Amino acid sequence: MKLRIFKYCALVNPYGIDAKSTVWILEDDWNLLLKDAPIYREERAEVIVKIESKDDILNRYSMYAKLAKLPSGSLYTNVGKGMIWIPEETLPLHAFVENRKSEVDVTILESLDSFPIANSITLKLNEEEVERWSDSEFEIAERRYLKNYRYCYFGQRVFFNPASKDVVLADVLIKSANTTSELYQVTEDTQIVLDGKPTDLQQTIDFSQIGGLSKIIKELREIIQLPMTFPEYFSRFEIKPPKGILLYGPPGNGKTMIARALSKSLGASFIEIDLSDALQKYKGVGEHNLAKKFEEAERKRNAVIFIDEIDAIASIREKDRAGHEVSLVGKLLSLMDGIKSNSRVFVIGATNRLYAIDPALRRPGRFDKELEVPLPDSDARYDILMKYVKLGSKDVYESDVNSDYIRKLADRIEGYSGADISALYREATMSAIRRQLVIDDKTGKASMLKSVEDITICNEDFELAVEMITSTSKRNATTET
Repeated sequence: MKLRIFKYCALVNPYGIDAKSTVWILEDDWNLLLKDAPIYREERAEVIVKIESKDDILNRYSMYAKLAKLPSGSLYTNVGKGMIWIPEETLPLHAFVENRKSEVDVTILESLDSFPIANSITLKLNEEEVERWSDSEFEIAERRYLKNYRYCYFGQRVFFNPASKDVVLADVLIKSANTTSELYQVTEDTQIVLDGKPTDLQQTIDFSQIGGLSKIIKELREIIQLPMTFPEYFSRFEIKPPKGILLYGPPGNGKTMIARALSKSLGASFIEIDLSDALQKYKGVGEHNLAKKFEEAERKRNAVIFIDEIDAIASIREKDRAGHEVSLVGKLLSLMDGIKSNSRVFVIGATNRLYAIDPALRRPGRFDKELEVPLPDSDARYDILMKYVKLGSKDVYESDVNSDYIRKLADRIEGYSGADISALYREATMSAIRRQLVIDDKTGKASMLKSVEDITICNEDFELAVEMITSTSKRNATTET
């Protein structure tokens, strides 16, 4: 059956059509194409079609796709009769088709079983588009690809995304023992290779990994996730959602972890502004770097910008301050003001010196909320310890390491930050390992008394760790004295 192409941009997709691996035709054309195949016409089986363009030498190509039906009487009826709707991104790169002009032959494939299985598929990605993806997001995107695409062919272009990030395009390269086939099956045995996957993958943390900060996390969910998830409520009352939040408190209490976890829970890119980006030797370079980070966030359309030690680049402007430092604060103010309400960009600043930040940044409309991340209390310390000490792992801990002991330990380590507790657990683990370490005085050769499976952690290890760790609060007090 011959149909004309209606080419549309799936990534923008003003039609609201699901374009994952699908092309569409109107219901009348559907019934005509499938008149002799009731199992397909009645949608009791998936319809895979071959689409061939034979217009001229430059515009010849073949592609394969899953076919879906556009209902009659919809807004597509007047423009879509006798047409096949194809996302322009999935057309072969050499295809010069124009909307509604190029004709193609559309034929049904009775079965995919007769085609060979692809041994491996390489999905060629643009590294810049996926540089903020995490390892888990790549894994999800691979699973979605295997679910949505049961076939592949040379020259195919596919949509690739983990649902939490923008869709990106991938070019398919096939490796198979059979090189004569036009179409190949994709099965669970097909190896997926990602070309363009960054070597330095984004670190991901979720809220379940953070202990002792449940109150802060609850407030963040209300402040940030509400306007992003239910923007219509803000539109109804004509109020603007918050643009940013300041996290302040002693070092080592998880301010950076909170920002990372928040970006993951929102499915947002995590864009970190380092001091090295802003504090530059030459005038104007720091401002330019800040602008690039905000532009990147706008392109992502869903991003969390994190500025650690924000007091170093946005401290109070005074007459005796260097000109470039004043200019840097002014640039940050203008960038914050330039964030659009519908851009889904949120800025988090973290500092140990809230009083040092310029007041112009601390007003509503810029950093709308200030949340203290204090040193953990006894309950919070217990919660953090239990994130590290997995009591369910009976082969790792002696029987004297139990919830009662951990509770008593949490009471004793007053003044410990989250980072201190992490160091405490690490030191206890090292103590257990050192007990089994033997070093020959003559040769210096090291050996272990027990295998790794037989080493366990006991109360004594935690007690030794407590003696060795000086909490951040005590170190700071010593420094001030």
